[in-house]
Amino acid sequence: MSIAVVGLLAGALTTGAWLPQLHRTWRSRSAHDLSWAYLLTTTTGIALWLAYGLFTRDVAVIAANSVTIMLLSGQIALKALGPAPSLGGDASQVGQVLLGEGYCGCCDVLA
Repeated sequence: MSIAVVGLLAGALTTGAWLPQLHRTWRSRSAHDLSWAYLLTTTTGIALWLAYGLFTRDVAVIAANSVTIMLLSGQIALKALGPAPSLGGDASQVGQVLLGEGYCGCCDVLA
């Protein structure tokens, strides 16, 4: 296996890791659990890796980071355009949402 194949495989796996988060955000119509600082810092880092790949003409780095920038752009758009989280209901429900009590992480619902 050549080093280029290793690079392309690594890029495909790390880029593909964004697909479940993007799918979850799209499905739930909410990205409130992703901070702006995280999204912008990660996007800036990926953009710099893309620039590095362009300067060094590294196909694996260019391909992986180009796709990742597109996925992150979608995530940022969903966060920017998505509805603000609603904390309607009585005070006990609000407390459960804020404190995570009764939250089932496996299916993304309050139990």
